[in-house]
This record gives sequence, structure tokens and C-alpha cells, in this order.
Amino acid sequence: MLCLLAAILLPLAGFAVYYTVRGVLLSYMDGNLEARAQAIMVATEVHGERLDLDDDLVAFAGFGQGNPRDFFAMYQSDGARLLRSSSLPLGSLDFIKQEILQSTSQPTYLFATLRDGRPVRVRLQGFMPTGAKSGDGFHDLRLVTGTETRGLQETLRTLATVLTGTGLGFFVATILVLRQALRRGLGPLSHLAKEIRAIQPGHHEALDMPPHALPEELVPVVEKLNELLKRVDDSLARERRFSSHAAHELRTPLAELRAAAELAATWPEEATPERMKEMQQSVAELEQLVEKLGILAKADANVQAAQEPVDLEATIRAAVERYRDNADSRKVTVVVHVTPGPFRADPTLWQTVLSNLIGNAIEHAPEGSAVTITANPTRLSVSNPAPHLLTGDVPHLFERFWKKHTPSAARAQHSGLGLSIVAACATAMGARCDATLGADATEKLLTIEVTFDAPAKSPSPHGSRTA
Repeated sequence: MLCLLAAILLPLAGFAVYYTVRGVLLSYMDGNLEARAQAIMVATEVHGERLDLDDDLVAFAGFGQGNPRDFFAMYQSDGARLLRSSSLPLGSLDFIKQEILQSTSQPTYLFATLRDGRPVRVRLQGFMPTGAKSGDGFHDLRLVTGTETRGLQETLRTLATVLTGTGLGFFVATILVLRQALRRGLGPLSHLAKEIRAIQPGHHEALDMPPHALPEELVPVVEKLNELLKRVDDSLARERRFSSHAAHELRTPLAELRAAAELAATWPEEATPERMKEMQQSVAELEQLVEKLGILAKADANVQAAQEPVDLEATIRAAVERYRDNADSRKVTVVVHVTPGPFRADPTLWQTVLSNLIGNAIEHAPEGSAVTITANPTRLSVSNPAPHLLTGDVPHLFERFWKKHTPSAARAQHSGLGLSIVAACATAMGARCDATLGADATEKLLTIEVTFDAPAKSPSPHGSRTA
């Protein structure tokens, strides 16, 4: 690619240099012709019916006997030649007679070739000499000044030859240098590929490639690869912790269930209804834990969440009714504020979010307190008093299996998965989950918010009721 770019740019640069130098030389030549033409026009005077030319000024302008390269000629408006320099043979300018007659006070420059084969640059301009009067035959004259261009052409040919040779040499040198540079530049890439191939499953150490030993272009690549490896390690560490915590949580109900089963098998007379109820409770705890683990696995699988119309108020009130008995037994008041409006979500994930948020808030709220649920098509907020929580506990609320040792947690024997399930389901639906703890010392209020993208239509006016 670099060679192709050089092959395109080098000729363009050569053309640019060539035509720039040509323009400068041509401008210099035209400037000389203009100065000589001005000298001829100043040296031309009309005395009565005679046209005079100051020979000294003509020689000063460079049209003397010893200069065959430059010439001039003067014509009347009808094409009759009045004067010419000795260096211009007769009839040499007849081939541009039409251009001479058409010339005006604005100068015109032309390239031409004289009859004797000399390449020239000519300047044509109309003028009125000093002393001329309208109608005397001299008031509208045409002046032609010119100079040979052999020197200019030879200079430009030499320049073209030098530029072509230099360009070819530079092109060949560029190819050689690029080959060597590519060999040296690809060395770090080969080393990087070797380091990547050496990564073993389960061992994702950072790549051993110090930034100072790398080309500047590869430093971001290695940094991003190291970041990726760190994320992979962190993810595997989280999975290991999750598996360890899951095994720990499953071990207790399984041990209780096994002990009860062994007791019933050894002493059948001990298999009382109370024992059977304890076994049923252990099985129920196992079912709940396995169900939560399944929900987490589904949310973590990055499966595309469905987008279906959902009745916002109906689903929230149905979720509240599922926990009505628990709320009544603990004298917890549930206040619901819903702003209706078009709302789309995954029905299963949405039900999971509501069930865990509302159930968790009712279970952890102190007896006789209130749980407040506020919802609109862009936000769901569930708040409950949390006197035992500290500000430092808030970042851990969404961690899996994290538990705060409180009287309500000890009573309910929670698995520590509720809010982590809420966060995972919210993420799967493209929403954001946040937790805040009020600073009021008398009644610290924990608020969990799930924020969605704004809907296409604005919601209608809302109402506020106590469930």
C-alpha cells in the first residue's frame, strides 16, 4: 500500500515541481518582454507625418545589432508594417498577422515558431505613440516584441530529466527501505502473535510486552488485549465465586434434607408430620434457589429480550397482590403511584423484576412501615425503610449472594440473589438499575430504580392510590 501511495505521489510531486518552475521562468520571460515593449513604446514618437524611433532607447531595450535572439516589429492597424528590428527576417510574423491585427491595449502572449525554425515567445499589444493624433495613421499601432525560447526549453528538459531520474531513484530506494522497515516493523507483531498463542486456558496473564519496547501504533492494541484478558479473568473469577456460593447455599438445605431422610429411614416412627413439613420446606428452599439460579443464567446469556406491550399498572398491582398476605401479617402498607402510558418489555423478565423488587421491599421493611412503588413508562422505583443498612452497603446490594446480617434476613433465610436478579433482568431488557440510600437518620429510605428508554408517546395523567 505504501509503495502504491509513493508511486502515485512521486509523479504528482514531479509534475508540481516542473510546472511551478516553468511558471516562474515563463513569468520572468514575460516580465522582460513587457519591460522591452514599454521601452519601445516610450522611444516611439510622431513628428508631423513622420514616425521616429529613438535608436539609443531601442539599443538599451536589448534590440541592438549584436542580439539576434530578441526582436520587435511595429504595424499599423491595417496590417502594414512600419518598423522591425534587424534580428527579425522579413515575413517572419505573417503567420500571426490575424492575431496582430486583433491585439488591443491589453497585452497578449503567444508561443510561436518563426519561418527559420526558431521557437519564440511573442507579446502583442496595441498603443498610441507620443505625438499621435486621431486620423493621422499613427494613432492605433500594433507592437510585437519577442524572444527565443530555446534556453527555456533546454532548461525545462534538463529539469524534467533530473526530476524523472530523481523520482525513479527515490522510488527504488523507497521500495528497499520499506522492505527493510516492514521486516523490522512486523517483528513486534510476530512477537505479539507468539504471546497470544502462548496463552493457556484458565491462565490469562497480561502479555509480557513492555510499552517502551513496542511501536507507538501497537501500544493501544496491547493495552486493549491486556484489558480484555483482565475482563476475562475477572469474569472467570466471578463465575468461580458464583459456583462456590451456589454450592454453599445448596449445601445447607441438602444437608437438612438428607439428615431428615436418614432419620426417617433409620427410625420410621420419627417420620412425624412435623418432620415431613421440615423436609417439604427444605425442598421448597432448594426449588426457589434453583429457580433463581436459572433466572440469573438466562439473564446472563445475553439472549435478545422480547419487546411486547405490557400493561404497566395491571402487572404492578398483580405483583403486589402476590405478597399481600406477607404485607398484612407484618402490617406493611404498600402505596402505588402509577402513571399509565405505552410500555414495552419482556413479560417474563418484567414479572421477575417486579416480583423480586416488591417481595424484597416488603420482606425487609420494618413492621408497621410503608413500601412506596412509583412507576411510569420510563422508570420503576420501589422504596422501603432500611434502618440497618449503611452507606457502605449500597455498592454491594447487587452482588450475588451478598447478605446483610439483619433480623429480617435471619428470619427469612434469604439467598442473597434477589437484587442481583433484578439488575441482570434490567440489563437484559436494556434498562439501568440503581440503588440510593436516604441520609435521614430517623428513617433511612432505600430506593431501587429501574430506568428504561423514553417511550414513543407521552404518558397520560396519573393517579395515586394506596394498595
